[in-house]
Amino acid sequence: MEELKKIWKRQKDFNKIVNGEPITLKEKEVLTKEFILHLNTEVIEILENINWKMHREETYNQYNPVKVSNIKEECIDCWKYLLSIMQFWGMTPEDFIEEFNKKSDVVEIRYKQEKQLKLIEDKNVIAIDLDGCIAAYPKSYYDFIFKRTGKRIKDDGSYNVYGNVAAVLGEKRAKLLKHEYRESGQKRFISCINDPAKLTAKLKKLGFKIIILSARPYKEYSRIAGDTMFWLKRNNIKFDALFFDENKDDKIIQKFPKLNFMIEDDGNNALKIAQKGYKVFLVNKLYNQGVSHENIIRVSRLNFIFDFIKGAKHG
Repeated sequence: MEELKKIWKRQKDFNKIVNGEPITLKEKEVLTKEFILHLNTEVIEILENINWKMHREETYNQYNPVKVSNIKEECIDCWKYLLSIMQFWGMTPEDFIEEFNKKSDVVEIRYKQEKQLKLIEDKNVIAIDLDGCIAAYPKSYYDFIFKRTGKRIKDDGSYNVYGNVAAVLGEKRAKLLKHEYRESGQKRFISCINDPAKLTAKLKKLGFKIIILSARPYKEYSRIAGDTMFWLKRNNIKFDALFFDENKDDKIIQKFPKLNFMIEDDGNNALKIAQKGYKVFLVNKLYNQGVSHENIIRVSRLNFIFDFIKGAKHG
């Protein structure tokens, strides 16, 4: 860490001399654009130091040995530009280590679930929706708004979270707060509901493969995947794959056609899954009243699902 801090300071001191210290958003954007253009050039220079052209004969390559020392130097040039961009946006050595580990967690679980797990043919795959089933949303969002504004948003039990906020603070402020909430990392510290650590441990013991589902906008906000992974690990929640999609009710069946059952709180999603012939445990909420189907089992608490699972003991 100490060596990393020294490198960080040395580059930052040099940038102050050459470029000054960007303060405004516009200054940061301009410097970021310029440094990315320089970075692209340096990356190409790494390529130029290896024999990458497919049409060249092997005999030609023999007389043009790879210059490893050049590659190392060009990599450092790339790193210096990339490090400068990080610093323009306020990243510290501590931030770098945290973000590196967070992204590594996401990449590794993605590789595992895409390449190693053969879940598509597994009859013991189950899906658990995240927010509203095991994570206390929208409570965490309303608490965030109260800390930011001092305004209490009444949870009327409806699914219209944005509308509830906009009714009190106006649409413009509501949109800004939603953005701030997603950027804040608050999703890492959402309270649990339905004791998901105990729930998932018991499901794993019964031999189920667990898919955690979420409609969180991870493509728009890159940090959401890492924040969600952090929350799952922090709360000791067992799972085999983490699946994001706004249309998760359709995509889950496409990806896992032999799904055993699903746990959901959204009545519309539950009905769509049930109508396709799959069992759904619907967590009882004010906003999903009136939804029923022969494949839907309504439960007030998730530990009750074990009354309906073969081989499980309730408790």
